[in-house]
Amino acid sequence: MFTWRIILAVTIARTLLLAVTTGLLGGTVVGCTDGGGGGRTIDDVDGASRADAPPVAGDRDGSVRDGGGSDAGNVDGGDFDGDAGVIAHAWAGINFPPNQGTTNAGAFLAGVYSWGYTNQQIKAANASFEAMRLPINVDTANDPAALDQMKGYVDQFAARAAIICMFDTRKGTEGTHGDGRADDIAVVGAAWAKVHAVFADYPNVHYEIFNEPFGYPKSDPAGYVNEMKAIIQAGGLPLDKCIVDGMGYADDIQAVAAAGWSGDLGFHFYPNWSSDHTQSAYSNVAQNLIGDLGPRTWVTEFGANLGYDNDCYETYDDGTHAGSADINTLRGLDDALRALLASGRGVKGTFAWHGWNNGDSYDFWASSAHDRGACKIRLLQAND
Repeated sequence: MFTWRIILAVTIARTLLLAVTTGLLGGTVVGCTDGGGGGRTIDDVDGASRADAPPVAGDRDGSVRDGGGSDAGNVDGGDFDGDAGVIAHAWAGINFPPNQGTTNAGAFLAGVYSWGYTNQQIKAANASFEAMRLPINVDTANDPAALDQMKGYVDQFAARAAIICMFDTRKGTEGTHGDGRADDIAVVGAAWAKVHAVFADYPNVHYEIFNEPFGYPKSDPAGYVNEMKAIIQAGGLPLDKCIVDGMGYADDIQAVAAAGWSGDLGFHFYPNWSSDHTQSAYSNVAQNLIGDLGPRTWVTEFGANLGYDNDCYETYDDGTHAGSADINTLRGLDDALRALLASGRGVKGTFAWHGWNNGDSYDFWASSAHDRGACKIRLLQAND
């Protein structure tokens, strides 16, 4: 009974919020008609190719295969210590991808990012999320106006909490997500130095050094970790602000920890992570991948199609229906995060993909079409 009171309260709050926020976030953004879904998952509903789909968790060779409530915090408004500016629980975050191309591949395009959000739109989102994740590339980091715009976005959230993540840039005949490797350590390090010059005095801003490093061989995790450390050193970045992604599509954080990285870790979770589409399978995958590393782990991307007819995605799905992979990705991750928290291994925060109101299937703000899935994101972030 108590769980359903929470669900009802969240649903009512979301309904009222959407009347304001959907209009604000939908006013000036650029549309997206091909692709969609989260940054690294590929969504059949939107007709995107699966050529760049992540491997199912546990595939060590990088091969691609298709797969496809308790009371624990206050998502609305942000539960943080206003004097110290420190969020007092696992961060409830949202990704704001650049408003270009598709949400699946737009952040990998060359050149300075096109940001269509206004400060007012970002501020409105703080009613639902207390932290943001902002992709960046080398060209954007080297552009003072773009950095100033990003700083303006971060300033709109009460706790000024954010993760800034360096994305690869697609070159020539590379796939839509580039080659998954940092192109030049010195260049990337210099770009990070410029980011740090802007955000050095923001204690709640963290740096995710390189997004989804699938181009590094999993047979050499030490080589990958050493390159990330070299970038950090080249950028003059404080270690306590740095996050290193798990290998592959940010799914293998265990290998990174075992290779000598003792700092914070970036982890991603999408429907492709399991070929078994039951809730228990997704929960087990997430718990096994995170393991004892929860207190060092940021789930910097997670997402699924939010448009299926299942209220708050709280009704059990046996894994055999259309939409089972998406529904049970969120149900399974919710279950896993609760279990980790209960065992003292809770994560540092979660960041939903995504907050660009472009109408694709992962769009958190897509009005009544996505209310059910968006409700589940809010419950998940309240529970972790």
